[in-house]
Amino acid sequence: MRANDRHLVHIIAQLRFGAGRYVVDTARAQHRRYPGAVTVVVGDDGEEPWVSSPTLLTELRANGVGVVRCGDLFHRDVRNLKASADQLRRAVGQWGPGSVVHAHTAMTALVARWAGAPTVVCSCHGWSLERPAAFDLQDAIAFSICDVVTTPSTHWARALTERAGLNDVPIVPYGFDLARYPHVTRPAASNRPLRIVCVGELTERKGPDVLLDAMTSLWEDHPDVELHFVGGGDRAAQTQAHALTIDRSGSRIVFHGQVAAPYVMLETFDVFALASRSDNQPVAIAEAMLAGMPVVSTRVGGIAEMIEGGQCGYVVEPNAPAALAQALHRVITAGAECRRTMGESGERFARRTFDVRRHVEALDDVYSRQRRPRHAA
Repeated sequence: MRANDRHLVHIIAQLRFGAGRYVVDTARAQHRRYPGAVTVVVGDDGEEPWVSSPTLLTELRANGVGVVRCGDLFHRDVRNLKASADQLRRAVGQWGPGSVVHAHTAMTALVARWAGAPTVVCSCHGWSLERPAAFDLQDAIAFSICDVVTTPSTHWARALTERAGLNDVPIVPYGFDLARYPHVTRPAASNRPLRIVCVGELTERKGPDVLLDAMTSLWEDHPDVELHFVGGGDRAAQTQAHALTIDRSGSRIVFHGQVAAPYVMLETFDVFALASRSDNQPVAIAEAMLAGMPVVSTRVGGIAEMIEGGQCGYVVEPNAPAALAQALHRVITAGAECRRTMGESGERFARRTFDVRRHVEALDDVYSRQRRPRHAA
């Protein structure tokens, strides 16, 4: 397909946090390949915290990528989704033969198909724990009318077969603009306390309570170790209250709140930890690997594929604070030189795997296939 035939439309309910960062980097890279042919469609902002980042929206516009608001893309309301499809159709005008809509939720894929898009690709970024069981069926139906459904990990490719009846799901790891992630020179060992950092939303899904419970065991052997949380969420107040019950002085657990660019902080920490209960390919772990950090996390979604692929840390079962504490203990007692070696291995893997240029080439191949997914028997 010639470049001037291409029209790429990304559609997502909100541009926020890791998924928003990924979509922006991908759209920018595609815009460089197909100038003027890339648009990002986002929903109208609703209630907090489900709103788009003004910084990400500004970044798209400043780099020549079109941005279109398109109604309520978050709630599963047929009337609203149909209205969004009408808005999308009017915004596009005439779909050309090279038009591809890349949806980032099942419901936005439905909107794209209702809007008449000739090719609809959907990326499954994973599902939250709290979602109603009926959503699985709704998403399976929406996926069935897509031309291709992709996901970043083999774990979720299997889940799409088991839970949505899809077969032959292309695995396309996320890609990021690595210029934003320069090599980090890890500081030499010092006499300061070792510092663990968790970057992520303070929500049930990310398991901050599990990490806190792990610290009570870890402090039995390493009483000076600090834990730092970077991020906010609907469990922020609850997490802070929990922290005070195990660290009454408040000196060993630090909350930094939401930070626009956490990567620049990572050189001041020694170990990255994330106790997710449900995930796919967390951007925070990719950034930790790019920063040359050893990582301890849980065997959910594609996390094990990242850590074991990079040979940069340990994975434990979710909801297992004792196992998490033991893994952190192993990293701490291994010593600074071993942590450096693990971090360097993870960084090499991440720079090979998560380069947006490689990602865009893989997406081009997916877009060009224009095939309908086959269903498992």
